[in-house]
Amino acid sequence: MNNMFCIYIALEQMGAAVIIKEIEKNQTYSKIFMVFGLLFAFLSLIFFIILKIPSAVSLITGIGAKREIRRIMEDYNRE
Repeated sequence: MNNMFCIYIALEQMGAAVIIKEIEKNQTYSKIFMVFGLLFAFLSLIFFIILKIPSAVSLITGIGAKREIRRIMEDYNRE
């Protein structure tokens, strides 16, 4: 009976060791993915500026055209 109890405790401790290793592995993965997330966020901001995305959005939505029409009308009214 005593031997079975020792085996049971050894298995529990071994299971705890496996769980601890998995926790440490997952913590490492979370740090790696955090770095990747920050890197991609930084790159998206850089590409947003380099590719002039705000001007593309204003072109697609028509906001740029409305501004240009307003400017032309103001110039016409001044004359």
